Amino acid sequence: EARRILGIPEKYKYFILSYGGSMGAEKVNEAILKVMKNVTGGRSGIYHTHATGAIEKEICFGAFSEMGLEKHENLQLLEYIYDMPTVMAAADVVISRAGASTCNEIAASGTPCVLIPSPNVTDNHQEKNARALSDRGGAVLLLEKDATPEKLLQLILDLLADKERYSNMRSVLQSISVPDSAERLCDIMEDLAKKNAR
Repeated sequence: EARRILGIPEKYKYFILSYGGSMGAEKVNEAILKVMKNVTGGRSGIYHTHATGAIEKEICFGAFSEMGLEKHENLQLLEYIYDMPTVMAAADVVISRAGASTCNEIAASGTPCVLIPSPNVTDNHQEKNARALSDRGGAVLLLEKDATPEKLLQLILDLLADKERYSNMRSVLQSISVPDSAERLCDIMEDLAKKNAR
């Protein structure tokens, strides 16, 4: 249903979603554009959407054009994704940074992922977020220093080929997710308010 809403043709068996955050991530964008050029561009059966982020938009769109990637109908380059729940629900694999919100969205959707934590954050918290998922088998952790296009490509193809691992990742992510967390917090606050009112 999500793919129908997004207008992704049925001929594509797999949908890869990649992004580096709302502002963008230079290293992620560079690697993804090379993956698009060398693998996903023109590849039958794969549809690939990448969001560049605001700061990286002009550089990425220029490189996308210079690489001749506009000719491939299975590649989509955007600045920003405005309907992340629908896009993530449609995706087979997500490649992204590992901010707290992103990790929660991925867990809620149960979408197997490759996480490339930013090394430029306070207390290295993105790597800790990524390890919270990868240590349980819910994600693949790829440090930015190791995020070459070749390594990223191999991880994607391995994930799509290993059905058992893919299914296990979905199960792990869904077990981690707490989709009714807002309701639970509201219930706790209501209980506390009632106790204080007595």
